[in-house]
Amino acid sequence: PPPSPAPAGPATLAKLSVSKLKSLARYHGVNIAGCLEKAEMIAALKKAGVDDAAAEKEAARARGAEAPKADNRTEKEKDDERKAIDHANRRAAAKISEAETRAAAAEEEARKLKEQLEATKTSARKKWAPAFGSTPFIPGKEQDSQDPGFPPRSPAGGFGGPGGGGGGF
Repeated sequence: PPPSPAPAGPATLAKLSVSKLKSLARYHGVNIAGCLEKAEMIAALKKAGVDDAAAEKEAARARGAEAPKADNRTEKEKDDERKAIDHANRRAAAKISEAETRAAAAEEEARKLKEQLEATKTSARKKWAPAFGSTPFIPGKEQDSQDPGFPPRSPAGGFGGPGGGGGGF
């Protein structure tokens, strides 16, 4: 609902609404915690030294908030303000455009880096190949060699093994 119109005549504490009385009490530092009735609030405010002049100021402040303010600026000041707003809007649009361009370039760079990373992942997975070539075993084609594939024996006169002489102590 729209606010009720201000009462006619000079404003007194009794003519103010309860919410206005509460704001006056807060402004003047008056404790109205135990006051339940409007009359009790008015009595507490008057006891603290708040009179009808303060009520008039509160009413005038409320009326001032409701009344539209007159524009006392000259045409040149209004034109300068319009130009400043237009200039600020153009600068903001240019900054937004520049930021969008930089963001697109950064996204493209990130896409390229991701592609490079994916490319290195697949090339690192080379096909496995043994370090040495295999020698297939074909049955029936065994070689008749004495070499079982162990390291060579120690020379004669060495320690241990056949023909090693075993120099005892």
